Amino acid sequence: MKNYQAEYAQKCVSADDAMQLVRSGDRVFIGFVNSIAYVLADALWKRRGDLSDITIGSGNCLRQIPLLCSEEENPFSVASPFLGPAERRAAKIGRSVDSTSFHLSQVDLWFHDIFRPTVCFFEVSAPDKNGYMSYGATGGCINAIAKQTADRIIVQVNHHVPYTQGQQC
Repeated sequence: MKNYQAEYAQKCVSADDAMQLVRSGDRVFIGFVNSIAYVLADALWKRRGDLSDITIGSGNCLRQIPLLCSEEENPFSVASPFLGPAERRAAKIGRSVDSTSFHLSQVDLWFHDIFRPTVCFFEVSAPDKNGYMSYGATGGCINAIAKQTADRIIVQVNHHVPYTQGQQC
């Protein structure tokens, strides 16, 4: 059993510092439903003046977050297979929203063939005694697929995310 604490401490940075990994032209997956990394999404919104041509991938976002819902001019367009309140608000106020309808069993096709994220934001549980984190209740079925195309992964540790057992990812 490897001691993970030193490596974990070295990788911990603020959400604002983590946003330096996002570049113009990126396709950023922020999560679906209750596994959306809201703190990271808000930090990305703060960088809007430094970026251009960013596509945000989300699904059924339940909060009206600025990244999706602000009427202020910004570099973010939206891609979503499941339009929730925030994605619908984005479309209503005239933001570019690319929605695709498909059967949930084909979510892997959306990630591999349509959206193809370059950056993924994941909300995860705190590390367990062995240093492993969990995607939580919703992320477990989606995030393993999402990370397959991304070249950068940024995690938001949330001590309230339940540690769920399941497939090793």
